[in-house]
Amino acid sequence: MRKSKTILSIVLSLAVAMAMLPGAALAAGDDSKSVKVKFAAGTPTKIHMVQTEITATSGLVEKYFPEFKDEEPGGVSFADVIIAAHIEKYGEKNLKEHVDITKYPGMTGLSMAKQFDNAFVGLYYVNDKGVNSVSDEVKAGDKLFAMSYDDFNYAGLYGSLNKAAYKVKAGKKVSMKVVADNFGTQIVPTDAVINEVNPKTGKMTAMKTTCSKGKAAAKFSKVGVHHIAVSGTVNYKDWGGNNVESGFAGAIAKVTVGLDKAKITKKTAGKKKATLKWKKVVGAKSYQVYRATKKDGKFKKVATVKKLSYTNKKLKNKKNYYYKVRAYAKADGKAYTGAFSQVVKVKVK
Repeated sequence: MRKSKTILSIVLSLAVAMAMLPGAALAAGDDSKSVKVKFAAGTPTKIHMVQTEITATSGLVEKYFPEFKDEEPGGVSFADVIIAAHIEKYGEKNLKEHVDITKYPGMTGLSMAKQFDNAFVGLYYVNDKGVNSVSDEVKAGDKLFAMSYDDFNYAGLYGSLNKAAYKVKAGKKVSMKVVADNFGTQIVPTDAVINEVNPKTGKMTAMKTTCSKGKAAAKFSKVGVHHIAVSGTVNYKDWGGNNVESGFAGAIAKVTVGLDKAKITKKTAGKKKATLKWKKVVGAKSYQVYRATKKDGKFKKVATVKKLSYTNKKLKNKKNYYYKVRAYAKADGKAYTGAFSQVVKVKVK
């Protein structure tokens, strides 16, 4: 009997202690869920939000649109993410000026009535696959796209690229594959354009693009992170078997553009000096010159120049020096360097 009382006393003591811990009571009664996803939205001619990391919690629909509380799943829905994205873009105070939700009779789940100020809405994709309703649940790490239309004709399909992120050297072609999705049926586009997207305004600027049978390629001359969106034209048969031509949107991706490897083209030995020349590297703003006294020795930076040549003076006669060069540029506060050139030896006269 004494042992039972002792155990009961310990249990009660632990319960009291847990209740006194900060946030313990909240944690016990809080069953909300949270996910972090990649979210983008747009129309065939404008992007509203580039690929953005959004953290959404379950219950956002219920909080801001309580009339639909019985339509939502227990986890985080696509609609919860859309609301979180609007709060991110416009602020909570202005939320309902830009987004609205509705429930159409006879349809499963909720539908958007307005998003990013567009009333012509309708295509929603998770990991490049269409979903039936914005009430569908999403998971952490998913890639979401919410499409609006440009007009009341609701003409447009979702276009996808084979990657969400690309890496390329400035001046080199980046290749990608493009397909349009017609409710699960993939269609090779008639033509496709790669557009550079301004992440602040959403404006799409068409790049010089080559496209054939769904294979597209584009070049970037500036280093840094670029956002792209694909657009173009597709021909397909609708549900009634009619031939339809429409545009497509989506497939927002990130392209990280770096610098190519430098190449020294000429070396000249002079009296107490050595001169180097190298080829221009696309996107470079300057070049860093490194020197060592042994081929496998420790190289130290001796100069940063904007020209395509450098003369190293005040050297010792009859001595060997080893050089290598790399391209340098800065974009959005980040430094970019290309691979070092080959090492060259110069014997000073």
